[in-house]
Amino acid sequence: MCACSRKPIPAFSSQIGRHSSGRFGDISTHDHETSEAWLIDLSAPAADPTLIAARQSGVQYEVEHHPAFNGGPALIIRTNADGAEDFKIVWSPLATAFNGGPAASIIPRGEIAGSGGSALS
Repeated sequence: MCACSRKPIPAFSSQIGRHSSGRFGDISTHDHETSEAWLIDLSAPAADPTLIAARQSGVQYEVEHHPAFNGGPALIIRTNADGAEDFKIVWSPLATAFNGGPAASIIPRGEIAGSGGSALS
């Protein structure tokens, strides 16, 4: 059984989606203020999903894989982390995205006001 299987949490919903690149998909869980996602490598169907970022109360994020961003494969992330009031978009090289590697801002906090939906899907 995959590591992302957990006891259901009241008020959380789950989704499974495929990224635009076709290389990855994800399993995401979220409520109105918190989210968590697991990346699925569609080229390795037997591999377990990989946790993108552990759930933190009040932190929301969505992820999209880009095969060639800023010189290599990367994850583009829309998040309200670090107090980003109207969300921000950051990126992380795919190779360092899962071990606490730094994420660089693409669009700083407050510059996506009124986006109203997923900027990454």
